[in-house]
Amino acid sequence: MARKPRPVDPTAGPLQEFAHDLRALREKAGNPTYRSLAQKAGFGATTLGEAAGGVRFPSLDVTLAYVGACSGDTVAWEERWRQVDQLLSGTAVQDQAPGEPGTQPGATVSPPDAEPVAEPDPRRSAWVWLRTSWPARVALGTALAIVAGAAVLVSGAGSSPASRTATPGTTANVDHTCPTFSKPGAFNGETYLGQTAVRTAPSTAAHLVKNVPAGCWLQFTGYCLGAVVDDRNDVGQPLPDERWFEIEGGDLMASAVVHGNPPAAMRPSSCPGSIPGPSSISLGIVADPDMPGWAILSAHGTGVRITGYAGYFAPVDAPGTAPDWHEIGAPTTAPTADGFDVPWKFGLAGEAPGTAPTLVVAAACLAGDAPTGVANAVQVVPSNPATAKPVDLSTEMLAKAAAAACAIP
Repeated sequence: MARKPRPVDPTAGPLQEFAHDLRALREKAGNPTYRSLAQKAGFGATTLGEAAGGVRFPSLDVTLAYVGACSGDTVAWEERWRQVDQLLSGTAVQDQAPGEPGTQPGATVSPPDAEPVAEPDPRRSAWVWLRTSWPARVALGTALAIVAGAAVLVSGAGSSPASRTATPGTTANVDHTCPTFSKPGAFNGETYLGQTAVRTAPSTAAHLVKNVPAGCWLQFTGYCLGAVVDDRNDVGQPLPDERWFEIEGGDLMASAVVHGNPPAAMRPSSCPGSIPGPSSISLGIVADPDMPGWAILSAHGTGVRITGYAGYFAPVDAPGTAPDWHEIGAPTTAPTADGFDVPWKFGLAGEAPGTAPTLVVAAACLAGDAPTGVANAVQVVPSNPATAKPVDLSTEMLAKAAAAACAIP
């Protein structure tokens, strides 16, 4: 049996998140062995394995060879590599404030009063590193100075003095004692990584208070919204999660790396550096010109960072059964500012019939199994997307659709 790779905490910083997503790319390619990748990439298996190890930042040549061997987008990864290289070397500069002309459309911007960081030099400021698309981070004017093995000090109103003044930890600095709490929280969860970061703000670049070991049961007082982090979960594929769980005292831990969920009725609260939740979403459907029998679903919205889709139909291989809501793909994040595009295959076993009117819903999600009340429905004949028209659904029907759209597959 092959040895499992050491887990990488994507919330530990840009280097670890870069490695985490390289691993996800390899999984998407069918999880080929590094030996088989080496034959395509022209680099040794050990070199490629280290590229996704989260300990050393790989060279651009190695990164592009790895991505190319996994059939990834080398152009996008080259841009991302350069941005991470800037962050790690401390050369990223702040060109403009969020919301100024030139900010990439669709980029998520946190409230300005929650992000500036006080530093000894009044001419300099840092902004919380949001997990939008990588081009959007530069467009937002990210001004972080992160060196390998250290975290940026990010403070905000309401964070504890101890959190603001503590010496930044490193990902190798694990507190082997589980935290204790003075009273029960609103919900609890268990850490499962070898080290799980506790930070002062909902961002993977916020000040690292400490690392908690695996197997700790934590009490959480609530949650707020921030940088999207991929949840490895138990399904074997990355699922995005923008929730950050609040610990007694105000520090935060990414929901994506904790086994546990808040109560379904609990709504996100505000915390220093948090971002607003989704408020609107619209759904569009077009035929895929290159793939007969496929359509492309696309959603745009205000404050929407994760979306899912569901259709109301009886599968073609189950004649006579009552229609129900079926998820169309897993909850996803937008890879670009153009929206949340997913392919939809219809007319085959387990799918919707191509010629019958079908209800389709796009729903804003906070994570897998975490729908919101923000959703949009249309009725369409799948084989003819031009027939799509808006439709009003009851609150109960829309809630069921959103639950299906945001479900963990």
